[in-house]
Amino acid sequence: MVLQQGMQQGRMAGQAKLRQKRCQLWLSAKDYPQASSCFSQSLNLEPNGKHYQQLAYAQAQQRLWQQSINSLQRALDYPDTEPAHNYLNLGLLYLELQCYPEAEQALKKAGESSSTASISQQALRYLQQRQTLSLP
Repeated sequence: MVLQQGMQQGRMAGQAKLRQKRCQLWLSAKDYPQASSCFSQSLNLEPNGKHYQQLAYAQAQQRLWQQSINSLQRALDYPDTEPAHNYLNLGLLYLELQCYPEAEQALKKAGESSSTASISQQALRYLQQRQTLSLP
């Protein structure tokens, strides 16, 4: 019984790795609809932050901004991702949608990490310029 369970778990882990490689191949091939579908299926079976990040990337490449935002917000729920990078990407997506208060909030959170502080500051300066230009 224990041996059977171990073999089953090994098979399941092997299948998960194959599924992940397949999804990565779709991304590499720049077939973003297929990659999105693959990561969505994978997340139904084994949710994790990295897959949500990759799904968000594939969605953004298709200009599915709100779906990409939703995926990044889900990625924040998992400890296997760097929150600062998720906040940086959220800020950039909110900029794209001209949701300036949300963009500013996300970019400030991204700026709290040394790995994203510089890019976050640049994006915040860009945000200020856009807000200045959009005043009546």
